[in-house]
Amino acid sequence: MSHRYPALNELGLDLAVDQDLTPWILEVNTLPDPCPFTKLREQDTIQRIVAYGRAYGRRYPLNCTKSKQGE
Repeated sequence: MSHRYPALNELGLDLAVDQDLTPWILEVNTLPDPCPFTKLREQDTIQRIVAYGRAYGRRYPLNCTKSKQGE
């Protein structure tokens, strides 16, 4: 994809799994919101997301207030 869309640096995929364990792609975002990952107890994931974004010049305002810790 990078050859066709060189400015596309990240994709966010919203997935669901039905009762038969069939995966479904609900939505694809070209500018995904990292806020849900800030609510995880372990911060490894959000730190990797921020480091990846920083490598190509993206800055994340991580003042997320939509959900509570661990929910």
